[in-house]
Amino acid sequence: MITLYNRGFTGTQFDFSTKDKFFEQEFIAIVKHDKIIFKRPTLDTTVRIRKANKICNTLKFSLSVNNITSGKYEIEQQEDNLIMYL
Repeated sequence: MITLYNRGFTGTQFDFSTKDKFFEQEFIAIVKHDKIIFKRPTLDTTVRIRKANKICNTLKFSLSVNNITSGKYEIEQQEDNLIMYL
């Protein structure tokens, strides 16, 4: 489960909040029109590598996403990746 909070007036910057252990290590986020794919970086990764900040028992990070609203979203594990459907 991931909770999204809108960060600004534009509606594209969101804070993500979760307790999923996947986000304790470095990850990359691939934003598509209908989902966000979270996966581990590889040696040839060319996109920004992210790491969530741990605040108490919650992991938090920020992303820019279009066409989404604040709220709670389920995440689904497929192989070594996590997918959040929008």
